[in-house]
Amino acid sequence: MNIQRELRWWALALRLKGSALSAVFLRVIGAGTLSCLVVYLHHQVWTPDLSVMGSITSNVAFNLVLGLLLVFRTNTGYDRYWEGRRAWGTLVISLRNLGRGIRMCIAEPSPEDADAKGTILQGLAALAQAIKLHLRKDTSLNELQALLPAEVIAQLETATHRPLYLTLWVQDYLQRQHAAGRLDTTRLYELNTLISTVVEGLTSCERIATTPIPLAYAIYLKRLILIYILCLPFQLDAHVLRWQFLVVFIVSFILFALEEMGNQIEDPFGLDPNDLPLDDLCRNLRSDLELTSNFRLFEPGVTLNPEDLDGHNRDNLPQGLDDQRGQESPGGAVVLQTEYTSTPSP
Repeated sequence: MNIQRELRWWALALRLKGSALSAVFLRVIGAGTLSCLVVYLHHQVWTPDLSVMGSITSNVAFNLVLGLLLVFRTNTGYDRYWEGRRAWGTLVISLRNLGRGIRMCIAEPSPEDADAKGTILQGLAALAQAIKLHLRKDTSLNELQALLPAEVIAQLETATHRPLYLTLWVQDYLQRQHAAGRLDTTRLYELNTLISTVVEGLTSCERIATTPIPLAYAIYLKRLILIYILCLPFQLDAHVLRWQFLVVFIVSFILFALEEMGNQIEDPFGLDPNDLPLDDLCRNLRSDLELTSNFRLFEPGVTLNPEDLDGHNRDNLPQGLDDQRGQESPGGAVVLQTEYTSTPSP
């Protein structure tokens, strides 16, 4: 027996944070109290035979409809949750590839060009943060100020759609690099395609966040749950009169919790424990883009010290260089040539 696995099972089963208990606790207490009140009135004030009311809870058709609606509700909520996670996966992949393409494919002949490229790479991390804030309807700019230039922040203060503005800002940078001859047409097309993929992922997230469950469906499900709970005391009256509150408490918790789970995961972009960890996703993406920005590009005519050759003899430098042995500088370093020769196919 795996003791740690068993302990994790019990810890998860008894965990309160992330469960639906806190959200449905008042409803469950209300249902139990109402059941006690119904039984008291039935026995002390008005005592007709109402056993037919209890028969509703054992009716096959009623239970089938209620069960199917609850299953459909939770499945629909999870489909939206999973679709939101896939959309964010698309966003992360596209932004990583976009950052890699900008870092490796755009020339930087001057320090100013290198600084501009670093600013854009930080802007990609800011774009992910802006999408997260946009989905949460958070209008603050505190998380973006450390990543974007002051002039961009000023534009965002009046922008009606901040993530879309940042995609336009990045695309404008690419167009200017292409016009200056630092980015070829093929790479420009590929990077613009990645920006389009980012916009597609953003739009998918917006569709999930702004498309609620149909109102009639939500009302009907809640009414069925209430009817079941109100009729349950009459079904239990003759059997578990003294324990009726506890039984109604347990049954109502099951029904209310199933419905609440669907409510919590249908919009997975918020701050609830069951929502997607968008803060962690944005933090990891920012770390990845910082690594990309700090990557040292290949420099023609790079100078290597003999000890940097990992113990290899300079007579055995890689094939394909015009000067396979390199050129030794007066200080003993080896200067690798950048001109490659093609090797005939066998």
